Amino acid sequence: MKKFIRLIWFILFLFGMVMFYITPVAVPNYVDKIYHFIGFAVLTILSISLFAAFFDKKWLNSFLVFLLIFGGAIAGIAELAQKHFSAIRSCDYEDWIANLCGIVFVTLFVYLVNSRQESNLELFEEKFDVESFS
Repeated sequence: MKKFIRLIWFILFLFGMVMFYITPVAVPNYVDKIYHFIGFAVLTILSISLFAAFFDKKWLNSFLVFLLIFGGAIAGIAELAQKHFSAIRSCDYEDWIANLCGIVFVTLFVYLVNSRQESNLELFEEKFDVESFS
């Protein structure tokens, strides 16, 4: 059931982001960058959560690399969509950089936490092995 709920949240947030990107809303430039960062950071968190729910965590690092590449492409496509589908909003490379920063920030954080957990498990296993031979 938790997998289904995560999938629903992901789809709803993705739909909300698409609607936000094509709505003709004008906001100050600096606020727009914050929205871009937060939106793609949350989308990345939901993507990682969904992946972790459906697949084993040992493939998480491979998914993070995929997420960086695919997320960068989606961020660029989202900016191009603004140019063609919204009258007020425009395609801006600074917005694309803000999107990428949100993706990279969350991905790097998850990678570091995952690496730390794996190293803690390895240290525990090594300590356990040494104690068993005493």
